[in-house]
Amino acid sequence: MTTFLATGDSITMGATLANPSLNYAKQVSDALAFSNYINTAVSGCTSTQLRNNLASMVLNQNPTHCMLMIGINDIYVGKQNGTTLTTMQNTYYDNMKYIISMILNAGVKLTVLSSVCSLRGGEQICLKEFAKTLERLKGEFLFNYIDITARSLFVYNNLSAGQWDIYYSDSTHPNQNGHNVIKTWIMLTQIK
Repeated sequence: MTTFLATGDSITMGATLANPSLNYAKQVSDALAFSNYINTAVSGCTSTQLRNNLASMVLNQNPTHCMLMIGINDIYVGKQNGTTLTTMQNTYYDNMKYIISMILNAGVKLTVLSSVCSLRGGEQICLKEFAKTLERLKGEFLFNYIDITARSLFVYNNLSAGQWDIYYSDSTHPNQNGHNVIKTWIMLTQIK
């Protein structure tokens, strides 16, 4: 029996979707025919909160596979607190290194996604740096990594302002079309 666990923030939770159970993670779980699907994503969750709650959000659920997307709220909270990008990156690196090592040490197959590109310009720079942090960790650990930031930034840069609602329900959250596209990007990597 295989259990697919998705965790992270409101994007993985499916916030703003008319039917949150149609989020990208559930679509991936269904497409790959996992026996069980669990989603422990929490709106507003940061990598620090995920690290502090890793047992309840991931490890105690006994998944065979885990997919996580986390980081956008680290940036929002950091900017609100006046934290420098370097400090945000260092904290994110430390948190993600711990999270990744603990999940892998539990024998779980892990896929990490960089965050969906925000429509807010200032966050885009930070998200690109966070994606570089995940690339660095990919060199230290054996896990699947998918750069959703770069893919979503490409889409963002090729849309005019009036077209953003094709993929986004607000400046942060993908709408149903956006979730469908994220699922397609994940499926193209053959994660199972």
